[in-house]
Formats: sequence, C-alpha cells, structure tokens
Amino acid sequence: MGKQNKSGPSKTNFNGNQRAQDTQDKNNAGKECLPVSEIKNETSIFIDNLPSSARNQDVAQLFKRFGRCDVEIENDWTYAFVDFESPQSARRAVESLHKTQFKEQEIEVIFKSQI
Repeated sequence: MGKQNKSGPSKTNFNGNQRAQDTQDKNNAGKECLPVSEIKNETSIFIDNLPSSARNQDVAQLFKRFGRCDVEIENDWTYAFVDFESPQSARRAVESLHKTQFKEQEIEVIFKSQI
C-alpha cells in the first residue's frame, strides 16, 4: 500500500498532469469511451473530484473492501489512482462507487484507460 507522507504526495507527484490531460482531451475529442461492461482485464482506476481533505488512508479505506489495492494520491490535487490486484476488484469498485458521495462530495470513479 502507498504510504502517506505528511509533507507532500505519496509515491508519485502528479504536478503538471492537468496540461497533459488537456492535450489528451483534445486528442480524444470525438472518440467514444468503451462502456464499463466492455473493459476487460483493467486493474487501474482513476478517482476524480476528491475533496481536498481526503488523505491516502481515507481513499485506501474506501477501496480496500473491493480487494487488495495500492493508492496514489496527490494531496494538492483532487484525484487519485488505485491499482487493484485483479480486474474483478477494479470492476466492482467502478460499478459500485462511480458518482457516489465521499466525504460529502460526489466522486467519479472510472477505469484509467477512460481518461
């Protein structure tokens, strides 16, 4: 599991990804995302719109009920990545938590390949 570093991000620093995401959005304009039911063997998910108060251990607590996972969160951003050991665990997490409330805020939970 990722370890929380009180002075900064855990594991990976995602600074600068917003610009990369903007470029990716332009490149993907007009492309349709596969429905969740058609995504096979994916173990990585993306969580967006996390409350700024969310910490690594909070996100891990939310997702570990679906299976063994590793959480990467940037404390200064409102998103995280969760890697599961099995595609079945990842699918259950996406299907169960997409557009649900977490710490009084609606989160988006999708497969990493959908971003």
